[in-house]
Amino acid sequence: MAAALKPLEFERINFHDPDSVAELVVELHREIFPNLITDYIPARFSNVAEMFRGNYPGYQSMDTAYHDLEHTMQATFCMFYLLSNRHREGALPKLEETDFNIALVAILLHDIGYLKEAADDEGTGAKYTHVHEFRSCRHAREYLRKRNWPEEAIQSVERLISCTGPRSDISMVHFTSDEERVMGHAICTADFIGQMGDPRYVEKLPLLYAEFEESYEFQGLDTEERPFTSYEDMLQKTPDFWDKFLHWKMNEQCGGIWHYLQDSRDESNPYMDTAKSNIEKIRTLIAKPEAENTQ
Repeated sequence: MAAALKPLEFERINFHDPDSVAELVVELHREIFPNLITDYIPARFSNVAEMFRGNYPGYQSMDTAYHDLEHTMQATFCMFYLLSNRHREGALPKLEETDFNIALVAILLHDIGYLKEAADDEGTGAKYTHVHEFRSCRHAREYLRKRNWPEEAIQSVERLISCTGPRSDISMVHFTSDEERVMGHAICTADFIGQMGDPRYVEKLPLLYAEFEESYEFQGLDTEERPFTSYEDMLQKTPDFWDKFLHWKMNEQCGGIWHYLQDSRDESNPYMDTAKSNIEKIRTLIAKPEAENTQ
């Protein structure tokens, strides 16, 4: 049995290298499905990496600074880690290998809506932030049809992608089975926690705000219509986002599945430990100007 993921190992994972992440996913897959082939997994990662790099006909390379290939790798590994922990603990409903495959494809494709079409020469893909989930579903359908995926599986991938993003209402997603609902909960959870559990999350936040700002400009939103009026405003609101919105989202809409991020073999929880540390760093940053003003 593979050893539990330790915090130091977690921080040393090279999420810039899809091949390395694919190897880790293969290890987890072999642990829970020891008698099944894994050859298709590296190919899934390689194909998506090529899409991000611009080797996908009709589309440019991914040019978003925050929602990049690294983010997709972080979310993908987080989802597989969560689901493998859940599988090991014998949770019901039990997911089969085909479920893991569909979930893997969905999380790998969940942000391809940021890809710009070849003729799109305005700004970056960040301008599509407000509609990227819809675009991701559309691009995923196009991509999977070319690979002769059955319609039922394509629709499942679309439903799973629609679970991502802060605007998603998972209670309105028409899952076709309890297993698919679990997959949707896991993908939504990994999309959030994969990034907030990144040791570099705090230093990347200016990149995230820049994407939001480009989307606001593209939509033509006035200042008072924007969820965040500045980077400082976003930073100020992030602890409440974690404490109030995200905890509600994870527990009420995602069925509390995030507790499987804790490895029951040694009680380690590198994702949550790092996410909480990041929020404390942000609280400290927010408090610094206030402390300086009182001196």
